[in-house]
Amino acid sequence: MVGLVGHLNNGFPSRIDSSLLHALERLDDKALRLAGLGCHLNDDLPNPFPQDCGVNLEKDEIDVLFIGDSHLDAIGRQLLDRFDALDMSAYALSYSGCVPISELNIADMDNSFQCVEYNEAVRDFAQANSVKTVVLIGRL
Repeated sequence: MVGLVGHLNNGFPSRIDSSLLHALERLDDKALRLAGLGCHLNDDLPNPFPQDCGVNLEKDEIDVLFIGDSHLDAIGRQLLDRFDALDMSAYALSYSGCVPISELNIADMDNSFQCVEYNEAVRDFAQANSVKTVVLIGRL
């Protein structure tokens, strides 16, 4: 019964201090994630890749390229902000469920899952943009 009442009332927020609730709400804000920029992919690959997924891209080369799965989505915005503050160029594009290893595909995904194509596309992007460092972020 208590579980049902909690569910119908959206939990019991009064048991937690309001300042803590406010701080926790920000943690789930999509603006703090790559998804908020359209830089976390779930299906079709964009061509070309969106400019909003990087910082200081006016240079001829990219200092750091972050590629990975949803774990990158969780920290990518903060990484880009930090590189922006250092006046370094960086780019981050994540793809749900896609470990950043070439030719690795997830067996239980349907045909719309484009992990292999994503990894090939970011590799081509890295070569075309003279990326100095590639950082792989994912869950194995």
